[in-house]
Amino acid sequence: METERIEPKPALRLILVHAPDDPPLASQEFQKNLSEFVRSLEAEGIKVSSRRFAFDAVHGGGGLLNEFTLAAESLTPLIITAVCAAVGGYLYGKRGRQVTFEMTHLGIKGSAQTPADAEELLQGLLDASQKLPQRFRTKHTSEWRAGDVRHTIDPGFVHFRKIQTILGERGMQIVDERIRSLPPELPDFQRQIRIQHIYSGTMLDWCAVNGVRTLGDVLAKRNGRIFCSNVQLGPCAYLFTQERATNEIVLDSNYAARVELRYSTRHIFGDTPRERLRDGGFVFSVIAELSQVEEETVVFDPVVMGAPWLEVDERGPYQSIEWYAAQFYEHYVEDFDEFAKVRDVTEPLSPQPMSAVSEAAFKVCLAEILGDVAQKDWGGETSDYYTSHVRLQGRRVTAAFLLKGPARFEPMGLNNLGKNNDQIVRLASEPADVLIVQHCHDILPAVRQTLRAFAVQPGRPRRYCLIDGRDSLRLLMGYGLYEKAVKLSLKE
Repeated sequence: METERIEPKPALRLILVHAPDDPPLASQEFQKNLSEFVRSLEAEGIKVSSRRFAFDAVHGGGGLLNEFTLAAESLTPLIITAVCAAVGGYLYGKRGRQVTFEMTHLGIKGSAQTPADAEELLQGLLDASQKLPQRFRTKHTSEWRAGDVRHTIDPGFVHFRKIQTILGERGMQIVDERIRSLPPELPDFQRQIRIQHIYSGTMLDWCAVNGVRTLGDVLAKRNGRIFCSNVQLGPCAYLFTQERATNEIVLDSNYAARVELRYSTRHIFGDTPRERLRDGGFVFSVIAELSQVEEETVVFDPVVMGAPWLEVDERGPYQSIEWYAAQFYEHYVEDFDEFAKVRDVTEPLSPQPMSAVSEAAFKVCLAEILGDVAQKDWGGETSDYYTSHVRLQGRRVTAAFLLKGPARFEPMGLNNLGKNNDQIVRLASEPADVLIVQHCHDILPAVRQTLRAFAVQPGRPRRYCLIDGRDSLRLLMGYGLYEKAVKLSLKE
């Protein structure tokens, strides 16, 4: 039996927020406002999906909820203008109204009270969706990206009993001690939230100490009982109406099996996690335990689920660090002290010159830049190049490289990385602080997402970097090694 894979698409969600003196949602007056909003969008040819409510009583009727969804990839400047015009009609209808926009696939959002603010915000969210990796590179410095930032979890699901079983007596002594240190005057609701964080935080510490691996690693090696990963979840439409829920984990097409999280909804805390688990398309930080392997489905029991969260000791330049939960820990070739001369080389228009540089020649030149000696390849290697002679802002780190030459001079996709991404799996098994993928041509987004999934774990994140053909060329030119690389390639 072939299963259908759920792949949520990038979406923009609009929430029309009531003014304090607005009539109730179900009122005829407010329903008229919502219907006019939908009609104004449809008149411009904009497809919008909406959710409805129904009264419990027989023939009780129902109406529109104040949430609407558009496909993010359909957004253009003209569409943005039309959306803002419709938003303006709603905002001007009553003082105090707001509109919240959210890019569901990125988990970023903002609110506006005027059409001008809405247009600026919407354009900003669109830029974030389309150009976030590039903006992350240009907006921030190498020093900022190398900062000491911790990756934790903002828990929305905590399975206390399972955590107690996994931690055992010694682990629970730590939990108990942390709970005893809470201020006794805390209100009950705050105390409960603190306890959720204590359990999830201790579980995260346990994963780091015991070297718990990512989901991708567990699946690829078919070994391991618990995983700790950032994963995208599919929807569970019936989550609000049933006690048991199931979310598929959205994997790339290289994985044949379906992977699911199955759980009781009574372990969910808060409306936002509950809504996101229902709607799907969001990235969750998940710690889960293997439950069973069915014919074509691998089932895990979640122990902790929540939003990826970044923490720093001193905010300083990291005032908005939570906006970068999906990007932080990525580095670029110019971030490494030993590669700093690439800053003096203008980005080339094409990677074409790299078609003349073999993988072996690039490796020799890389070793020369780092003051190493390139070792010959052998069949059992887990990376193409490993070095401890790399620094990030003066801090020495170890780095493992996956190198790809022009044997297939084309953009790198997952199909260039072996069955089940085994080349990234092997790279991730290296005890390196930084995982680096280098290719002679462009590198497609799916490779970036997969490398990040293996490198960045809650509680134990590693740095990662992609050096595409243009950056590879800049590196060779910056250190005067391009001609040497071409000559070495001709000798092979």
